[in-house]
Amino acid sequence: MEIQVGITLDNKSANEATVRIPAGSIFEVAKTEYGVQNVAIVSDHFFKVPARSKIKVIVVGRCLNRRRAEPKSVSGRVTPFRYAGNNFDQESIWHKTLSPQTSL
Repeated sequence: MEIQVGITLDNKSANEATVRIPAGSIFEVAKTEYGVQNVAIVSDHFFKVPARSKIKVIVVGRCLNRRRAEPKSVSGRVTPFRYAGNNFDQESIWHKTLSPQTSL
């Protein structure tokens, strides 16, 4: 299930900036009546943001929480976390998040 995530990139510097949103980046969608749904971005994205400007970009992700509703037109925020799986199809993500492996 593809989830489109809209992100506003704000470059306050006097120079053009290149922004990378790496695959696996996790966005937490604001809490709804269904709880919090987290979204993992499925591929690397690069954007050039002109000096002193804002642009809105769309990236594609997948839901991390199987038992939560798909987010629709709700705000969210980037987190410092990354999805560590190597397969980004929806069933693989749900399997990985329900049965994480630990290394000792």
